[in-house]
Amino acid sequence: KELQRPWRFQNTALFKKMDLFLERCHDLLDIMETANLFFHLENLKIGGPAGINRTSAIEALKMQFMHHFNELQTLDYDMLDVLDTRFESDYDVFRDAVKDLERQLGVIMTTSLDEDAAAISAVFKVVDSFDGFTDRPVVHQEWITKQMPVLKAWQTELLLVQDIFQQGKDKPVLYANMPQTSSAILWANGLLSRIV
Repeated sequence: KELQRPWRFQNTALFKKMDLFLERCHDLLDIMETANLFFHLENLKIGGPAGINRTSAIEALKMQFMHHFNELQTLDYDMLDVLDTRFESDYDVFRDAVKDLERQLGVIMTTSLDEDAAAISAVFKVVDSFDGFTDRPVVHQEWITKQMPVLKAWQTELLLVQDIFQQGKDKPVLYANMPQTSSAILWANGLLSRIV
């Protein structure tokens, strides 16, 4: 038997203000998560021939982010007041600035991959350095363009290591002043470190 409802309400009318508040909270959470990512940039150092220049560029990007973040912190209204619509425009400006900074970070990452990451382990080190940013849509788009060449290079390296292992497993390279078993373990460990 169906329950009779004497009053009929539309959920959108009843919970509109609550939905706006939740949306505002999600926007503020996005700001804080973005800030957390950019605060970790101070630990990011890039090696290689142009590493100093790229590290300086990353530090400049962090300073630009801090400028935009500080502007949000000095707003003279309550960010949780959903009736105050000034937040939307300020948030859009902040989000656009962050997208531009992320785009620049993506360019730095892909340039580092192209120029400095000759070995597959160096590629993974570069990508790991940008951990967190590779999940962001703008940087992720840059990373997607590099994934297939990286996977092909890793496959080539894997097949090469497999061939070296198959050819030398019965008679591995012996190192001077080392027992045969220790030498074999060191040789196999060296091959493993090339692919892991």
